[in-house]
Amino acid sequence: MSRLGQNIMRYHVDWTKQFVIVTDASGYACGYALMQVDDNGHSQIVRTGSKTLNETQQRYSTTEKEAYGLVTLSRTVSTTSGDSHS
Repeated sequence: MSRLGQNIMRYHVDWTKQFVIVTDASGYACGYALMQVDDNGHSQIVRTGSKTLNETQQRYSTTEKEAYGLVTLSRTVSTTSGDSHS
């Protein structure tokens, strides 16, 4: 598996800055990238991930597949972020 497809935290989160979320989908998988813009104006990847779609999910529209990427991100972040942002 490529490193981009792995669920890896790449950039330390600054909870005072806005997040940028990018999703994409194909016929058989969906993925996401969670990013923040650093002080120099560069996008920094915070987390990436992907999910292989089952037969039913493969019949979703592209918009639904990309939305499922958001759901996958939400589930991942909610289980790994804890209360460290408070």
